[in-house]
Amino acid sequence: MKQVLFLFLLFTAIAGGNNASAQLIPPLQPEQDACSPILLCGYSFTSPYSYQGIGSVNDLINTPCSGGEGNSMWIRLNVDVAGTIVFTLAPLNLTDDYDFAVLNVTNVPCTGLTSSNVIRCNFNNNQPGSNVNGIVGLNTTSGSNFTTAGAFGGSFLQQINANAGDSYLIMVNNFGDPFVGGPSSGFTIDFTGSTATFFDNGPPQYSSIIPSCNNSQQITLEMSEYIKCASIAPNGSDFAVSGGGVVASATGINCTGLSGYTDIITLNFATALPPGNYFLEAVIGTDGNSLLDLCENDVDMPHQIQFIIPPYTAPAFVSIDTPACSELKIKLAARVRCDSIAANGSDFVLTGPQQSTIISAYGIGCDTLNFSDSLLLILSAPLQADGLYTLTSQIGSDGNTLMDSCGLYQAVGNNISFLINSYDNRIVTTADAILCEAQYVQLDAANSSVPPLQSVVCGPGPATCTGNTMVGFAGTNDSSSAQNTPFSAAWMDARSQYLFRASELRAMGLKAGSIRTLEWNVTQKQSSIPFTNFTIKIGCTGLNEINSNFATVNDVVYSDPAYNTVAGWNTFQLSTPFNWDGQSNLVVEVCYDNAGTSLNDLVTHSFTGFNATYRRFGNNLSGCAITTQGSQGTMSDFRPRLRFHICEPEAGLPVYSWTPGMGLSDSTVNNPLAYIYQDSRYHVTTIDKFGCAHRDSVSFVRSLRDVGLTPLDTTICFGEKVRLNASGALNYSWLAADPATLSCLTCPDPIATVGSTTYFDVIFTDQHNCADTLRSTIHVNPLPPVNILQGDTIVKYGTVLHLLSSGAYLYSWYPPNALSDGNVANPFATITQPVTFYVTGIAETGCRNTDSIRIDVDYGDEIIIPSAFSPNGDGRNDIFRIGSVSFQRIQEFRIFNRWGEEVFRTNDSREGWDGTYKGVPQETGAYPYLIRVAYPDGKVEVYKGDVTLIR
Repeated sequence: MKQVLFLFLLFTAIAGGNNASAQLIPPLQPEQDACSPILLCGYSFTSPYSYQGIGSVNDLINTPCSGGEGNSMWIRLNVDVAGTIVFTLAPLNLTDDYDFAVLNVTNVPCTGLTSSNVIRCNFNNNQPGSNVNGIVGLNTTSGSNFTTAGAFGGSFLQQINANAGDSYLIMVNNFGDPFVGGPSSGFTIDFTGSTATFFDNGPPQYSSIIPSCNNSQQITLEMSEYIKCASIAPNGSDFAVSGGGVVASATGINCTGLSGYTDIITLNFATALPPGNYFLEAVIGTDGNSLLDLCENDVDMPHQIQFIIPPYTAPAFVSIDTPACSELKIKLAARVRCDSIAANGSDFVLTGPQQSTIISAYGIGCDTLNFSDSLLLILSAPLQADGLYTLTSQIGSDGNTLMDSCGLYQAVGNNISFLINSYDNRIVTTADAILCEAQYVQLDAANSSVPPLQSVVCGPGPATCTGNTMVGFAGTNDSSSAQNTPFSAAWMDARSQYLFRASELRAMGLKAGSIRTLEWNVTQKQSSIPFTNFTIKIGCTGLNEINSNFATVNDVVYSDPAYNTVAGWNTFQLSTPFNWDGQSNLVVEVCYDNAGTSLNDLVTHSFTGFNATYRRFGNNLSGCAITTQGSQGTMSDFRPRLRFHICEPEAGLPVYSWTPGMGLSDSTVNNPLAYIYQDSRYHVTTIDKFGCAHRDSVSFVRSLRDVGLTPLDTTICFGEKVRLNASGALNYSWLAADPATLSCLTCPDPIATVGSTTYFDVIFTDQHNCADTLRSTIHVNPLPPVNILQGDTIVKYGTVLHLLSSGAYLYSWYPPNALSDGNVANPFATITQPVTFYVTGIAETGCRNTDSIRIDVDYGDEIIIPSAFSPNGDGRNDIFRIGSVSFQRIQEFRIFNRWGEEVFRTNDSREGWDGTYKGVPQETGAYPYLIRVAYPDGKVEVYKGDVTLIR
């Protein structure tokens, strides 16, 4: 802010020192570009202004008069009535040197003008005797179309015969007083004598209200065409405000006198307007008119334009453009003064997952009033760590936060957050995969990010530029001075070196590349001679500041046998571009070898805080060869401000970084080979040209299966079943030659029934559908041919039967309790009841087989009952007993006499009747008996009869 005021005062002092009537206006006026000229009507126009520079566009580089634009402004004529065009171009200061060129632009766009469009031009020198009172122009008597640069005389050129509908541009260059220097004092162009007439676009109109944060107190009105300053009532009475409010004053931009013109008017209100909608209306002012254009046309009335007073808040962050890695592009809610931005970035602090500081800040596209609503912040390191970052406003080293045009400051602590997400699909790896087995896998990363730029080595650069061009200043715009100017014409010979630290260039957003253009801003041109053998050299250096000797700089990047400076930007397209590596400090050397002397040109300077300048100069020396000759070498921290144009290098090859790198064939290529033996996740990172990281990852799930099968190999005996048990999987699928031999085909434990040696395969699958196969083999041994040689039979009760078997190695009989030995092939069996004997034969293989024999018991043996007995003591047939009793049981044995009296009873088969009753022998006769016999099978038989007792 202070610097702007100082520069303005310095310009004023310079202008006043040369000519009290001169009004030097700032560069980049609209009428300095061919596409926004002053549209003339009538036959006379006066400009009180001294222009500097060539506007924002170099519209005309060359003319047939060996020169182009220089401190120029443009006038347009639209012919409505055919006729001749003649004019005089007269300087208000008779010694000022004015040149002009007339271009026929009928049906020609205002852009892309060339020398072929020029039909008249006069670039002669206004020396005594050359032009009468400095006047040049067109007349009816000259036969010349061109007067070349540096010529003497030839003030007037041939008239133009114009047709209705023709359009012409007149470029007017002013070079001030060649004898005392300084700005020019203005001119009058008079078309008296022309028969053609010119028209404008009708009466002037309100074009727009230029946005400003302080519209409540002041608005800036832009007109459709230029207005005479003298027609603007200073008290603002040319305007009325509907909706409330009074215009207290009106001032035209650049209107310091009544002879000027402007298309921008600043209106101040008597009191601040509250927020709302308003109309600015045209009225007749106290000066007797409304606004008048250059043709004295008044604003048609009624005429109005709407403007809005919005609720206003202090400047604040609105958005951050992406990519936000190496630099942050900030959009603000209001325009701020560019000189309120601390150049070192200290107005802001950045917090987040990664430490990075703001090393530089400046406004983007600061307008002619030095305002911008966008910022560019340069970071010390690119943001490559993902996460949320916050940019916060603070009071910088300049003692303030950002300030708008109303003097309101951005609140301390105002912040905006943004997200860095490197997983943005700019690099995409192969798809995640499931691996059933450990194996080698070819990784791959498809990269669609902008590749990084090639590395650059200091030295001569490429002849052509294929990349984007970066433009930036080194240093701040502190003041205008001739102290260390590269254009010090006061000495015949000079050699100057200027050191620029790499950190300064990077802080202004410049990066490695080829330097193709250099520009110094001549704020006041005072030299009147060309610089002979003007040479520029550039070199990289390890010096951090200039010492008391010239640094070694060998690369000549520009040379001109006779270079004439111009007011404004002096642009040097390097014939040999120079590669800067982005890390080394630079030395720029300027030298020349003049034959005479003149005044020094003033250029913008800035203080560096370190020795950045070293100079020597003298007369009659070889300037570019000066080492210790001439004046004493001087070092200074006051360095001319230089604008660099750097072409970025061509795109290089992407660099990749895979992590973890273990197990990869090469972690720095996009398609390494990886050996995957366990669950793994690989991350790949690449860095683009903006320093932004782009990442992706790929995951591999390694299926680790622990499957089992029992039995794997077993032997069974024919007729046995085997339960197979599979484990360790999610699903099972059994394969068998005969599926019917398994109880199920998808369960883990089917039962196998086989008659011969067979194998079964089971396929195990897990949750990832990974499969394993195991086999179970079942061997089948035959059963031993066990055989009982006898067939089923019936035997008498108590029979001892010799059982015979064969075909086995070992035997086991059941039931064993009726056998002589249950573990021999041929046991003896005592049969007392029906029985089935089973013999299990065991072969040497352990297989068993069984045979059986059924033995039934014949209980049918009858008992013997004698019919008579003779109990006479002779020892024969003395006892009446039951005979042939073996397995039978006597339940009842009774004998009766003839009177029914029981004479004998027993149930013992061994006992009998001896023919007595109570010890008394009984008489001969027949005696009845009752015998009840029970058999083992439960049968009971009853016998009745008589037995005869004989004596």
